[in-house]
Amino acid sequence: MDLTEEPQILYELFRKVRVDEVVEDLKELGVDVREETLKNPTPEAALCFYGLAIQVVFGKTRTDIRPEDVYSHIHVYDSGVEGLNITSDNLEFLKRGIGNLRFWRYCQKLHETLGLQKIERYEIFNPTPESFHRFISAFVVYRRFREALKSLFEDSVARLNFCVEQDAQLDESINKVRRELQNLQRLKDENLTNIESSVEERAILEHSLLQAKNVFNDSKDEKAKLDGEIEHIKLSINEVQLKKTKSRHLNETLSEQVVVEPDALYNQKNDLEAEDSVATATLNNLEERFEDVIGRIKELEESSKFLVDMKTKLSQHVDEVLKPLLENNSTSQLLQNRNETLREQISQQKCKLEEAKLSLTNTQQQYEDKMNKAKELADAEIKQAHKFAEEIERDVQGIKNTTAEQNDELSKLSNELVNRERYMIATFASIEEYFSKVKEAAEAYKSSMDAVTERLHSTVTKSHPYGAEFIMDESTS
Repeated sequence: MDLTEEPQILYELFRKVRVDEVVEDLKELGVDVREETLKNPTPEAALCFYGLAIQVVFGKTRTDIRPEDVYSHIHVYDSGVEGLNITSDNLEFLKRGIGNLRFWRYCQKLHETLGLQKIERYEIFNPTPESFHRFISAFVVYRRFREALKSLFEDSVARLNFCVEQDAQLDESINKVRRELQNLQRLKDENLTNIESSVEERAILEHSLLQAKNVFNDSKDEKAKLDGEIEHIKLSINEVQLKKTKSRHLNETLSEQVVVEPDALYNQKNDLEAEDSVATATLNNLEERFEDVIGRIKELEESSKFLVDMKTKLSQHVDEVLKPLLENNSTSQLLQNRNETLREQISQQKCKLEEAKLSLTNTQQQYEDKMNKAKELADAEIKQAHKFAEEIERDVQGIKNTTAEQNDELSKLSNELVNRERYMIATFASIEEYFSKVKEAAEAYKSSMDAVTERLHSTVTKSHPYGAEFIMDESTS
């Protein structure tokens, strides 16, 4: 689905759904229903459609919602309180009650998911055409919206699933290589002592072999020297024997001849004896040296045999210990190379996975941006409508408040007038009462003064001859 067609998609998704469109969409779900049933739903039909919506949206079937009704899994027990025992008589009621409660909760969750208002229990069992049409329209819009999202991200999800499968295969290969490395490490750890001892023995043998080679070379040089000395000794022995033979032959010849000059003969004899003693001493010395050289040759032969045995053992050690160790090292190196190759493949697959995730994120972000723009436009229109309604409501509320305030003021004024009227009446009544009392007191005072005046007048008239004129003057002054 192309993102450029999104305004048309949004219009197709969120426009008002007609009844015939609801019928067509329900046929895709395998539900064949008449329009009359949707216009005037019965409680049974409403329950069936709510169950269908719960199954499509949440994947919950009747078995999941009402397992007690299907399997009759309600334990009958004795509560120990009279009147609260659950028996087989009210078991059916409990199954229906528990199932209805769970079904009602799923219906509440369904309304919340579809963006509808909270539903009451009586609306499920006694649906009205308006509420049922709102519900079925919201369900159809939700299903269309979900299918549109599924088709929109289908390619990205497929690539992502492929990358996940490749990642899983690479993880499996890595785990296999790790297991092989662990096995090799375990074998290495098990043979570590033998390897270390073999390495030490190899070092010792190499050192001994080097010393033996040096000794062998020295012995070889010394043997060559001794061979030269032996040849020289053999030549000397031959010369001495030749001289001895010549001397013996000369002695025999001289013994046979007549001695003409005995002094010269004795001198010559003494010289010959001296030469013979020197030659005998030289021969004995040469024989001793020859025996010494023969002994040293035997020692060299024994050293050569020891070196040959050591070389044989060293070759055997190399074949039995060092070559397998090198083979294990080469196998470990091969596994490490394979591990590096797998890591490179993993990094490549991870790059592809990141690219797929990035593409999916970008596509989702573009879709969310456009959805947010459409939502912002819708929210702006809704806010304007809400603002207009709020202004009207505020005006109405202001009029109501003004009216209420005026009514309150009128009631306060009327109450105040009544209170003032009552206060004035009470005040005037108290004033009249006080005035009457003052009037009575004044009349009593006047009467008493008149009586006093009369008594005084009568007294003065009787006691003073000019009392009347005096009283008149006093009263005048």
